[in-house]
Amino acid sequence: MLGLAAWVALFESGVDPVVVGVAMGLLSIAYPAARPDLERATDLFRLFREQPTSELARSARESVRIALSPNERCSSSITRSRAT
Repeated sequence: MLGLAAWVALFESGVDPVVVGVAMGLLSIAYPAARPDLERATDLFRLFREQPTSELARSARESVRIALSPNERCSSSITRSRAT
């Protein structure tokens, strides 16, 4: 919300709002994906290319989501709360 408010304020003042985008990008937390998660996702995509089934598509999509999600803990807690 802070980034959106700052973007609108800069846009209205005539300053290029790209400055806010760069600043928010520098402030965001990023970390590399775990190697085992990426390897699992790669293996599932290879299986899907060899034999495209809906089951393999779902598992490949889920493994990529888990491997690349910057908020893995948050997204898995939401998934668990929906399952209950």
